[in-house]
Amino acid sequence: MDEDARDDVSQDLYEEVIRYFEEDLGVALTSVLNMAGTWVITVPNNTTEWDRTSYSILRPGVMLSSGSGLSPERLTRSGIKVRNGDGTYITVATHGFPDGRATVYHPSNDGEVLGAIHDRLAYTSISLLQLLPGKSFENQTFDALTSDGMDLPGIQVKGFMNPFHLGRYSIVSMNNPFVGYVEGVHITAEKRKVPSDEPGVPHTWVSNEWIYVDNGREDALQGSCGSVVSDEDGNAICLFRFERKEQPGYAIGVAASTLQKSGYLVSA
Repeated sequence: MDEDARDDVSQDLYEEVIRYFEEDLGVALTSVLNMAGTWVITVPNNTTEWDRTSYSILRPGVMLSSGSGLSPERLTRSGIKVRNGDGTYITVATHGFPDGRATVYHPSNDGEVLGAIHDRLAYTSISLLQLLPGKSFENQTFDALTSDGMDLPGIQVKGFMNPFHLGRYSIVSMNNPFVGYVEGVHITAEKRKVPSDEPGVPHTWVSNEWIYVDNGREDALQGSCGSVVSDEDGNAICLFRFERKEQPGYAIGVAASTLQKSGYLVSA
């Protein structure tokens, strides 16, 4: 499949999606829904299947893979486009590319090669993908449909927002084809020492963002690693890492301003 999520969705396209999952991938479905560009696929055990659409226009939140040979396959999400004096890169989640794996595939290990990991920012869970020539990336999130049924245009990522400068309960949002559009609130920011328990090893203090999201689903944010969380003005606050199992709805992301400290700026 090769779809830009902004295209109008026809009945024929629904049928193509159903054929793709059930015939090509062998995944049985119980429902298929497109919410303003986000495909939500439900399988018989009432869980949600990964969105494996191959998007012709890359943007924040598309699915990435480190290739075959890992079980289960490591699937994460694209972040944002940044630049420094050497070039332009896309942020990705480091843990999605373990053991020196550098080739980045979209949407999964049998998809197209997008490029390779250029750099890994130590202890931050942020790596930088350098796209192959001819590959492009728009720094604007998918169009979305809010919980009250309102169409919401994609957010253009414009800069960074230091989470320590956010007011308590400031509105934040995240949007990717797996969870769709979700809103939450800023809870707090933290400084975490890493590595924390190795004497004699130089330490780094990493800034993290804490958010709270409640969209009525168990594991509401599962499948979002690497996705950008932004404020209402399009400033990147953090790159999603994980939801706390012991505190459902509470999630942590590494501060996007970490990139700025490493010499990167948001790219148009």
